[in-house]
Amino acid sequence: SYRLNAVGTAIWEQCAGSATLQEIHQAVSARLQVSIEQVHDEVMSFIAQSSHDGLLIQAKIVRR
Repeated sequence: SYRLNAVGTAIWEQCAGSATLQEIHQAVSARLQVSIEQVHDEVMSFIAQSSHDGLLIQAKIVRR
């Protein structure tokens, strides 16, 4: 079981499979009304920990 704070919730909601890291940063920044720089470390830490825990996997980018 996982408990998310406001930042974690904002990040998790962006992890539906189609958002890039840049888009996640922008969405979380806008939702929390802070700069991208202020959320950068938390976003990266959350993504890394969630990936490590097997909750997220990196999508492969297919270019046509």
